[in-house]
Amino acid sequence: MHLLKYSLVAMLFTLLSGCVNQVLVKDMTINKNDFANQNFSTANISKDILTQISKDGAPSHFKLMKLKFDLSIETIRKEKENPKLDLSITDLGNGLTQEIYELSNNDIPFFLGYTNQYRGLFRVRQQLTRINRSIAPFPIEIKQFTKFTPLPSAPKQDEEYEYVYSTGTQPQLVSFLELKVKCKFGTSYPAIQFHPKLEGAATDLNCEHLKNNVVDIKSKLVFLQKYGIAFATEEIASSSTTKYKITDVKVE
Repeated sequence: MHLLKYSLVAMLFTLLSGCVNQVLVKDMTINKNDFANQNFSTANISKDILTQISKDGAPSHFKLMKLKFDLSIETIRKEKENPKLDLSITDLGNGLTQEIYELSNNDIPFFLGYTNQYRGLFRVRQQLTRINRSIAPFPIEIKQFTKFTPLPSAPKQDEEYEYVYSTGTQPQLVSFLELKVKCKFGTSYPAIQFHPKLEGAATDLNCEHLKNNVVDIKSKLVFLQKYGIAFATEEIASSSTTKYKITDVKVE
């Protein structure tokens, strides 16, 4: 039974790959804003998923936010990397954002990503690729929410929130991956302590990201109440630890 099932799934994907346009990486790099608006607007998210997210009800907190990060990555083998991250965020309302991010070493980009995120906690839709590839992987998107609770604009200490959803590639119709995000808020303090260009209050946030009910990543974040979005400061996986430091912020 299992062999037959997976054979049918494989055959279905083969047929689907001919029906869904593949994206060339060069088309993702020519005009990033145009690519994001064409492929990562609310029009590219399913109606059922948008209906759940719209329960948030929050207006846009900003028009555009541009950030620069220094990353420190250390693997369990003690290998170290220190790439730079450029992040551009557009607020689409209801806690949903459109993000373009680029990783670089020695001022040379090597990785490009387009995402829609909810409050900086999880990705609703994403397409990530190394720039030296010719064809980008299919976008990955949330297919269904099992549990969704809107995040408040001013969370209280020790409040906990959980999100459960299934994801798959854009053409995928079956055998989705179940993901879960569990978050707990900590203490609040002036956002200027997080970065001198930021305003309002900041709240510490600890999250666990689970795949198939097993912890995959533990993350520490800071939720910025004025902007309605959280940013990771540290992510711990089984193979590496990544630390994020904001070096510059511009908000419009």
